Amino acid sequence: LIIQDETCQFFYLMPEESSNLEKWRNELTGEKLVDIVKNAKYQRVDITVPKFKVGSQLDGIEVLKKMGITRIFNSTADLSKISPTRLFVSKIQHNAEIEVNSMGIDMAAGGSASFTTPPPVPHIVIYRPFLFGIIRHDDIIFIGQ
Repeated sequence: LIIQDETCQFFYLMPEESSNLEKWRNELTGEKLVDIVKNAKYQRVDITVPKFKVGSQLDGIEVLKKMGITRIFNSTADLSKISPTRLFVSKIQHNAEIEVNSMGIDMAAGGSASFTTPPPVPHIVIYRPFLFGIIRHDDIIFIGQ
């Protein structure tokens, strides 16, 4: 299922009843996920999903260090183009939150998208564990379970 606006695609992925969500999720790469969403057939549907709200915090310093960016985090950093004062980065934190309720989708770090569909359309009920997320172009913006 894709709920699409001009820039983002919101999706739910509910594996078949015989599949184990944990095993299925562990085999799913970012590339496979983007491919599934990009190649999905767009169809208007009436959907029933549980209300939920999830969030996450990410230590940006650890992510950047894993990418090889290290000098800006100690006193040898050269940030003279943004300040004449000797500076270095001591903290980078990213917070994200998403809430799905009867009014639509609310994203704390972005805007919001509401979705309604005129009948008659297929009715889908999300009643087993599922993955959900938001993709913008080929980038996974948010993913949860």
